Amino acid sequence: MDISNNRKLRKQLYFNLQEQKIIERLQIPPESFIPLLFSLKYGGDWSYKTNSLKVLAVKEKITHYDDNKKTGYT
Repeated sequence: MDISNNRKLRKQLYFNLQEQKIIERLQIPPESFIPLLFSLKYGGDWSYKTNSLKVLAVKEKITHYDDNKKTGYT
């Protein structure tokens, strides 16, 4: 393994360790952390619901609005 690959591996292991610490600190199930991570990395919104573990990550919100009816949805 060359030095470049060794550095990449150490960075990945360090990142994974920090990720685990955040999951423990937030006291959320690990599988619900991925949408949060994607939201931080790529932008967008993140939501999390307890009891039934509903998780949602939205990269881009688009709202469709009808001026005539004064209604819309996102």
